[in-house]
Amino acid sequence: MTADPTLPTQSVTRTERLRRWSVYALYGLAAFWGLIQVILPSSGSAYVLTAIAVASAATAWAANDAKIHERGVPSIVWLLFFLTWPLATLMYLIWTRGIPGVGYWVVNVVGLVIVMMLLFYPTFYLLYSFDMIDLNDFELLE
Repeated sequence: MTADPTLPTQSVTRTERLRRWSVYALYGLAAFWGLIQVILPSSGSAYVLTAIAVASAATAWAANDAKIHERGVPSIVWLLFFLTWPLATLMYLIWTRGIPGVGYWVVNVVGLVIVMMLLFYPTFYLLYSFDMIDLNDFELLE
């Protein structure tokens, strides 16, 4: 089967590909976060490294999206975006897409939470079923 030459070809630019991979990284890191919360519940370094990776992926997404939408953004804004990415993504989506940006933000927040929970609960129950987690151990609460 050959491609129809009358149809327009859709080429994906490098920036679009990077934006797409940033979204994949965000969802992959949400899944990783769900695992880490069960496997290493008291590891501060795992939480910090995951938080830095999630903020980096969100900032990379926004930077590439700004290039695609031809929005000029000063460099210092990306540092502020990195530090406040959950709220900054909402503000960015409203700035670039208007009111529908709120809907995009809500859908992705729900999606990230669902992905995290889809790995958190099965991992928890699997480790509990193999007696690798003791629910009577209250060391984590002290």
